[in-house]
Amino acid sequence: MPSKGGLLTEVSPFFKILVFIFFSAINVSINKYDIVKSLFLTTYCVYIFFISPITFRYLSKIILYSSFFILFIAILNPLFDKNIYNLSGYAINAGIISALNIYIKFLNIVIITSSMISSTKFSDILNSLKILKLPHEIALSMTIMYRFLFLFLSDIIQTTEAINSRKKSYNKLNYKYMKNIISSMFQRAIYRSESIYEAILAKGGLNLRVKKQLNFNLKDLAFLTISMTYITFIRVL
Repeated sequence: MPSKGGLLTEVSPFFKILVFIFFSAINVSINKYDIVKSLFLTTYCVYIFFISPITFRYLSKIILYSSFFILFIAILNPLFDKNIYNLSGYAINAGIISALNIYIKFLNIVIITSSMISSTKFSDILNSLKILKLPHEIALSMTIMYRFLFLFLSDIIQTTEAINSRKKSYNKLNYKYMKNIISSMFQRAIYRSESIYEAILAKGGLNLRVKKQLNFNLKDLAFLTISMTYITFIRVL
């Protein structure tokens, strides 16, 4: 996605990470009943989304798939929070307000995270995190997982194609059938991990070094200043 271009792709990854950390801290610090401030933060997330290369269809899928987890947590609020919250003169269960606010905060994090990651190359993310003194072991783990993801994805595609060629149907869930698929994928994952480990050893071992280089200009400073000023203004409003 970063190759598609866009205003956000031109911003320094280091400054984007700083804005994300600052935004996350402000988003969490908002009172659980203060929906208005959370909605104002959503306006900033929408702006970041529009200047990023991610599409609405792709973002909606991410929100849909991850919403089940947060809804499972937020739905318990009306059961345990029995306080009464006055909203424009109307008495409303405070648990409903807090649950709605939790979901809005969750949407804010998903939108800004997806937008910023889609506009940044993985190597640039690692480079920026190393500048922020990310431990070497974590950077190495992220690199290996990123590489393993695409290798494992190719195995999944091959498996599904093999299933389709045998005219197996996904409509019927058979325990024995699914057990064979899962065990096969687990075995493939072990083989892939061994291949990755041998490739790392062939390239000099586990002493992976990420080049720490910070390049920025006035446009990056303007993005950082305007973003933090707007977010701070919403928080103190």
